[in-house]
Amino acid sequence: MSVQAVAIAATAVLGVVMLAASTWRFLNSWIITRPLEADGSGRKLPPGSFGWPFFGEMKEFLQCFKNEKPDQFVKVREDRYGKGGLYTTSMFGVPSIMATRPDVLKFVLKRDDLFGPGWPSLSKIMGPTAVVSVTGELHRTLRRYLFDAIASPEGMAKVLPRLDETVRTVLKEWADQGNVNIRECTRKLTFNVIATNFLSLKPSPELELMEKDYSGFMLGIRALPIYLPGTAHYTAVNCRRRLGARFQALINTRRVSEECYSDFLQSLMEARDPAGMPLTDEQLKDNLVALMLAGYESSAYTMMWTLILLAKHPQCLTKLREEHLHIKMRIGERQLMLEDTKDMIYTQKVIDETLRLVNVAPMLFRTVLQDVDFSGYRLPKGWRVMPWLRAPHMDAEYFPQPEKFIPERWDDKNVNFEAFRPFGGGARTCVGNKFARLQVSVFLHHVSVGYKWALLNPDAKVNHLPHPKPVDGGPMNFAVLA
Repeated sequence: MSVQAVAIAATAVLGVVMLAASTWRFLNSWIITRPLEADGSGRKLPPGSFGWPFFGEMKEFLQCFKNEKPDQFVKVREDRYGKGGLYTTSMFGVPSIMATRPDVLKFVLKRDDLFGPGWPSLSKIMGPTAVVSVTGELHRTLRRYLFDAIASPEGMAKVLPRLDETVRTVLKEWADQGNVNIRECTRKLTFNVIATNFLSLKPSPELELMEKDYSGFMLGIRALPIYLPGTAHYTAVNCRRRLGARFQALINTRRVSEECYSDFLQSLMEARDPAGMPLTDEQLKDNLVALMLAGYESSAYTMMWTLILLAKHPQCLTKLREEHLHIKMRIGERQLMLEDTKDMIYTQKVIDETLRLVNVAPMLFRTVLQDVDFSGYRLPKGWRVMPWLRAPHMDAEYFPQPEKFIPERWDDKNVNFEAFRPFGGGARTCVGNKFARLQVSVFLHHVSVGYKWALLNPDAKVNHLPHPKPVDGGPMNFAVLA
């Protein structure tokens, strides 16, 4: 066969493949939208594309995040359809609508009557009775229990002494090691803090196995729900099963123990609803899994990134250190108390700027509970809505020079707090956000007044899924401050 004939054949095959692909994507869109058109309402969906059957636009989504350009996924749609803030897509196996502008995010996150929980494979991964899974009065009751235990001033004051002691001990261990992998170190630190305050567990081989299961569990939170060996979802489901069994064993032990406990689990076991009924074992386990995960991951990654960003911005570290040296001079050698954290003003700006820039939780998931009309578009019942939290965080319209670490931007009285939602919003705001801030604040106090650190690979690439992290784990030289 001549070269010309081969070229003609290759072109023909390519044309057939492209035509088949285009037809397949068209049919996928037609199958999804046909039932909506049949009701005759004439209401239109937001602009966008459904991509491939089942897989939707997951390939494009993953590609942007793997190429260290996570904001490109939104920017492509803004460039193509304008900055309306609502875009049709198909993600995680279901038709979805992305919400990206502050006004749209506010509407979706505030209207708990219109938008319910919607995490992918929620009942299998998070648990059907976890606070993130339930609605209505049960959701309000569980949030009240959890708030009283970990987010109220009384709850935080109770955990602070153990938190302070754990941070002091761990930082000394890091300094003794010299060179540390900061990602692994902060994960281990926060998991030990959580295990101590939530379950009264001390470091042990059993606790290391539990941490390993949490790591596997986390990988499946934003994965396609494909239950096949080797997939992230398969791993997450099995890790979740083992965690449930471990928690059940702890609950069984508590019921027959005469020992007096003062931790999160005990608070939940003693909680009663207005009718005097306690939480069931399933409710206890599901909410332990969900809340430990929230406090563990968000705190660990925020600690890691504050160290990295402060190492890259020594002028910010100097200001932070000055603030904490003043606090240290006032309190001496005693442990931190909750009232001391009120003086950590610049510290909170560092934390806010880290959360804005890093975007530990880039998106959330909600389910449309009934047909909703908003901004001229239809949000169909049963569809997912994805509040894309990082979109306004990284938009120069709301935060000038969004790619830069500038804690001082929070000095501006006109800063748009409606555009800043690192913990979600509305009735489903992460109930552990105050506890997470407390952990990071105590950590920054001790690390800034007592230690110094330097990045060994400051130009490391970043892996953005499921949470942003340096691909090499952030190796650092860590030492006592002379």
